[in-house]
Amino acid sequence: MKSQFRFLFVFLVLLGAVTSALAQVYKGVKVAFVPVFNQSGEKWVELQARQVEAGNKWLVEEFTKRGFTVAPAEEVAKAINELKIDFGDEEQRTRENLYKLGQKTGATLVAFPVIVASKQGKTGGFLPKAQGEVTLKLWLMDAVKKEPIIYAVTVKGKASGSSFLTGIEKGSDLQVKAVGNTLKDQFKKFFADYPLIGG
Repeated sequence: MKSQFRFLFVFLVLLGAVTSALAQVYKGVKVAFVPVFNQSGEKWVELQARQVEAGNKWLVEEFTKRGFTVAPAEEVAKAINELKIDFGDEEQRTRENLYKLGQKTGATLVAFPVIVASKQGKTGGFLPKAQGEVTLKLWLMDAVKKEPIIYAVTVKGKASGSSFLTGIEKGSDLQVKAVGNTLKDQFKKFFADYPLIGG
């Protein structure tokens, strides 16, 4: 029994060392985010803004927690302006323009989510839950290797409330939450190789 505990202890120590080493390898890799663009057609301007804020916040927090260096928003905005790229124009959302942005900001990675649709409703069943849903289009590019990691992939995601809070939870709040949920699902595979620092 003691030998089994000793083996488990050694294994956990080695696992922690490997995780720490990987974190150091990835630490400092620079990533630039094109600000989340909301083209959902949602008429409530405040909701649009909250969804954009939630998406931008999620990206910054999740990449930072894994040791990436995030390019300041001001730096990215300046680079986009100097390159004269309008990412609000679908025809300009090309891999070449994303590579150019990475090169201009010195970023290895460039990420860009677009909210293309958003709605709210309720689940079925005896105790229906409030639900928010979004559809995102995502890009994640390696600007150094000039390779797409995620390229113009359209995905749907949801956020459901609690049956006990039906009528209290706002569908709009769940539409905001759905943005982070969808990003989490889509970046899960990519982040598998990038452990949380200290996690």
